[in-house]
Amino acid sequence: MLYRVRARLPDTPGTLAAVAQACGRAYVNILAVYAYQADEGTVTDDFVVDAPERWTARDLEDLIRSAGGNGITVTAASQHDVGDETSRWLAAALAVVRDPASLDAQIDGLSNPALPATGVEIGRVSLLRRIAEAAAR
Repeated sequence: MLYRVRARLPDTPGTLAAVAQACGRAYVNILAVYAYQADEGTVTDDFVVDAPERWTARDLEDLIRSAGGNGITVTAASQHDVGDETSRWLAAALAVVRDPASLDAQIDGLSNPALPATGVEIGRVSLLRRIAEAAAR
């Protein structure tokens, strides 16, 4: 089953390796990693993982916590979440240039309301709004 896991991790060398090793030992396959921002010694990362069928969101939360994560949110994911994040945002920008009225639909398609927004995502939405305003003029 595919899940998207957002976690704050210590911003220190080896932290991602610890997460990868814990996932590997548990037969949880990491399909994508998105690093969002560093803040006061931590970094917010998203992992799109393929977990064994018997696994629950709680199991994944416990696994990431055991590797040093905290502030963990786990949601169901799809193949859409495995794709290139930057390309999705650029495609949304192009759509907004072509049709500024599509802004809200583009934002809805890019965001996951079950996950807390990161500073990077908030900044991207702000820029997308500015692009829509410029395109509307």
